[in-house]
Amino acid sequence: MQGRTLPRLLLNLPRRTRMPWLTAQGLYVMASRVRCAHGLRLLGDCGLENARAQKHTTGLHAWNHGYDGRGQYSDVLAAAAHKQHVLMRARQKESGRR
Repeated sequence: MQGRTLPRLLLNLPRRTRMPWLTAQGLYVMASRVRCAHGLRLLGDCGLENARAQKHTTGLHAWNHGYDGRGQYSDVLAAAAHKQHVLMRARQKESGRR
């Protein structure tokens, strides 16, 4: 599917218990294949819920937040964003255990 543009796309996004798992990046690639938003449909009751549950990877979060207000990339900003994301994920994981 990568590299193709489609007029319509029907996505079935059930929660999977084994590979291949849906990732935020995979969802983006699939959704970006259609020309217009009205050409994208989700199949099933849980598709939207599963799509909303997707999270960016720590590396993507760091890259996205590594740019300053002038659009210049900064290793310092990226490293800080990476550290913040790792801590946030650890807190979320810990609060889920309680």
